[in-house]
Order: sequence, then structure tokens, then C-alpha cells
Amino acid sequence: MSMRVGRPTVSRRRTQARQASAAVLCGLILFALVQLGLAIGLDRGLREVRDPLYAYRLDRVRRRLRTAPVKPWTVMMLGSSHTQWGFRVGKGEEKAWSETLGHPVATFNFGVPGGGPLTELLNWSRLRRDGVRPNLLLVEVLPPLLAAQNPPQDFGEVFLPTNRLSWQDLPLIKRYAGTVRAGLRRDWLEAWPLPWYTHRLGIVSLVRPDFLPPAYRVEGDETLDESGAPQFIVASVTSEQRLQATQRARKEYGAAFNGFRLGGPQCEALRELLASCRREGVSVALVMTPEGPTFRSLYPPEAWRAIQEWLTQVSQEYDAPIVNAREWIDDEDNFMDSHHLLARGAHLFTERLGRESIIPSLQRMPR
Repeated sequence: MSMRVGRPTVSRRRTQARQASAAVLCGLILFALVQLGLAIGLDRGLREVRDPLYAYRLDRVRRRLRTAPVKPWTVMMLGSSHTQWGFRVGKGEEKAWSETLGHPVATFNFGVPGGGPLTELLNWSRLRRDGVRPNLLLVEVLPPLLAAQNPPQDFGEVFLPTNRLSWQDLPLIKRYAGTVRAGLRRDWLEAWPLPWYTHRLGIVSLVRPDFLPPAYRVEGDETLDESGAPQFIVASVTSEQRLQATQRARKEYGAAFNGFRLGGPQCEALRELLASCRREGVSVALVMTPEGPTFRSLYPPEAWRAIQEWLTQVSQEYDAPIVNAREWIDDEDNFMDSHHLLARGAHLFTERLGRESIIPSLQRMPR
């Protein structure tokens, strides 16, 4: 009697064990498929989670070109925070430029705080892969970054975390920062299969940003205008604020001119960018943004001569005109710290850049 009861009990246990194993296996497969789908989506359609600053700007480029009744001539500027805050083309300026040229103009700002030629080259490589080909590309040149004795920071892990990179970005990073980021491919491959964890802050910021403290949120597109520039710009600072900020700038950039030696990865990256533009048939100009008298005084005469000679050579080699706007604005009141423009200074710089460089360059374009 007890044997008849025991047999179905053992059978049921075995069945339940198989069902539990199958449920666990199905759960693991579903988890893996969801992770795989998200990882692929991040590379193809959810780039605002991986690198929101680039993705939101790319979205603005595509949206404006897609909705324009007539395809406009596009002007794009790559650079650092000098570009981000200084190159500010409003709707009024675009309209005036379009009327002067007899053709619509659309401008885009790809300035990245802390960026240099390496960051510019990375963004240009991404734009090319994404099918963006501007009629005129303005490339900011910040001379202190051309110093060979100071290693560039913008390809380091702190400035450019692995989770902000796509697989296509890795060869470029390895070429210029291979010794600093020796395990880059391994780190990327370890992070790629677990996007829910790797990009958790970006995902939550996209879906429910109120779940995160402000310091942990990934910056959204509401902070950018149609050109990709910040919607809000500082209009003025107090004398004390300007003094403190200028002292920080003197300390930060003064080190670049201590034993200044021209060369290194930033110079190589600038050359590679210009060579790419020449192959693509994209018109390009090198722009040195305005600097106040205090900031210009940091340049040792021999350093500035070397910079001028090298930029002249590069300009001729790649047919890239130089726009030297360093002395366009001589009033320190138009700067936050003698090199970052305030609102009025940004307007003066952008207006003159359009009048003396952008409009003449576009007028030479074939219609």
C-alpha cells in the first residue's frame, strides 16, 4: 500500500523539478534576449542613453534637415566649451544670413566642455558614420591644447567613460590612447552584455528622471536649443567672480605653456580630421575663438610663434583657412574668465564670424 503512494509522489517531484528547471531556463533566456535587444538598440536607436550630448544634437540636425521645405546649407562647429558657449546663432541671424545668401542656412553647435582635437575627431567620425555632411565645418583650435608635454585628458576614462563608446569608436580611441587605456576592448565587452546595469542612470533619466537626484541625472535635450547650443547663457558676472575664475584659468592653462613644446596626439588628431574633410570634399576652416588680454598674456612669445607657424603650414596643406578671432573682443567684461564668453561677447563673436567667414565661404559654394 505504501509503495503505491510513494511512486506517484516521486514522479510528481521529478515533474515539478523539471518544470522549475524549465522555468528558470526560460527566465534566463528571456533575460539574455532582453539584454541583447537593449544592447543592440543602444547602438542603433537609443544613443541618447549611451551618449546623450551627441545623440540629442544629432537628432536636431536630422530633424531640421528632414522638416526643412528647402534643403539648407549647413554650418557646423566642433570644439570645446568655447564653442558651446560662444557660437550662438539665433533665428534672427540665420534668417539674415539666408536672406544675404539667397538660400536657407542651418547652423549646429557641437561644442563639448573639456574637449580638444581628439574629441572633435571622435564627433566628426561619428557624424560621418551617421551620414551627416555639412557644407561648412568650423573646427575650433585652442592653442594651449597643442602642447606635447601635457597628455590629453579627453580620451581618458574620467572624461570619456567606456559606457559612452560604441564598438565603432574603439579603434580611434585605441589609436590615440592605447597606452592609457590598455584594456579598453576588454572593458567594453564586459559591459556590453549587461546594458540594464551599465546604462542604468541613462535609462532611468530617460524614462523617469524624477527617480534620481539631480546630480545623477543624465542631461536631457531640454537644455539645448535647435542648434545644439545651451538655451541659457550667463549674461554677467561680478568683478569678484571674474577675478576668481580668471585665476583658475591662469593656473589651469599656465601649466600648458611651462616649457611649451608643440606636437603630440592633439596635433595628430587635428591633422587626421582635416585630411578626412579633404577626402570627403567638405569645406573646413580653423577657428581660434576670442581670448581676453589676461588670457593672451599667458602665451610666451616663442610658443605663439611656433603655434602660428604650425597652423599656417597645416592651413596651407589642407586648404583650411584660419580665422584668428583671439583679439576680436578686447574687453574683459565680455568674458567670464578671460576666455569663456558671456552673452554679449558671444553675440559679437558670432555676428563677426558670420560676416567675415561663414557668409563669404557659403557664397563660394556651388548652387
